[in-house]
Amino acid sequence: MSTATLPTYPDLFTLDPSVLEQIQDACIKQSHLSPSDKLLDVIQSNLITLSAHGLTKLDIYYNHRNMYLKFNMTDNFDAYSEEEGVDLHVKSLIESCPSRAGWSCHGNSTNEIILNGQHLRITCLVWGGAERCPIECHFDEKYHGYERGDRDWFVTNLTTKAQIWIPDLLPAQIGMFGFSQSKDLPYHLDLEKYIDIMGIKGPIEVLPTVREARWRSNGSVTYTPEYIAKNYSTVKEETHDNYQLMLTTRKEVEEETEESSGETTTTATPETSKLDPKIYLFVKFTNASWLTANLDAYQNIFDGQLHILSYHNEVNTYYQFDKGSQLRLAEGDQSDKIRSKTKGRCVII
Repeated sequence: MSTATLPTYPDLFTLDPSVLEQIQDACIKQSHLSPSDKLLDVIQSNLITLSAHGLTKLDIYYNHRNMYLKFNMTDNFDAYSEEEGVDLHVKSLIESCPSRAGWSCHGNSTNEIILNGQHLRITCLVWGGAERCPIECHFDEKYHGYERGDRDWFVTNLTTKAQIWIPDLLPAQIGMFGFSQSKDLPYHLDLEKYIDIMGIKGPIEVLPTVREARWRSNGSVTYTPEYIAKNYSTVKEETHDNYQLMLTTRKEVEEETEESSGETTTTATPETSKLDPKIYLFVKFTNASWLTANLDAYQNIFDGQLHILSYHNEVNTYYQFDKGSQLRLAEGDQSDKIRSKTKGRCVII
């Protein structure tokens, strides 16, 4: 996927030769660098190419970030494909890629966007695993696979009909180190081709985004008032025409916080963050006909948008939500594109 920023690592050109040799050997071992290539030579060649276009290595990543944002929250086009299998515009391109036999595909989706004035049709395949950067691994042991490297992007410029395959890790490798992998290796990203298809004419600015408060559903499980009273403390209650609300804190969290240092650690995806790990909302729908009419709709509840999903279809029982936030483009379509892109459809390549 894509994160708003990339970490900063040491300049490879300033490293001790013995350290550089370790990194270069790791790149060769992971098939990111051909044994006949020198790591710094590959990077220097890329920097020359970028400079000729008035670009820096980060411009490639910023463009990739913008593509990701538009793909999931597009403003002009929404050509999400309901077809089974893979979208036809990239079928031959996908078939020419290295085999992913044994990889778990979490689904694929197709959309059209306008980026840098180019009309692009894009298919994205999301995988259960991710390719890691051996250079980054030398400096940081943290697993960054789900921030970069867990998907493939197949792009057709609908004006020029030119196509390109973008392994998700490559724009990040270029952005961090100027490294696009060796030309004779299957995952190499051709910078000249990328710049041309994407219509990049100069430095890239990341598209502005905003975060909206959201109540995130914790699934289709329902809760009884007795269970809630036993495990949660009620902060606020409201009764409306079609639903009842209970804003709560979890009793175990309160006790744990008193006994600990007061710090609570949570895990969140880069694009959806949890605002308060101790706050939970319980909603009981009381009007069956209203609920049926409002499935897949949004309600503004306690200063946050709550999405009523298809499995919230029972009345007079409580569903649980926690407080989070959703990233969206500052301008453009307000609908929830990320949800529509996660429909699981697998393809074997």
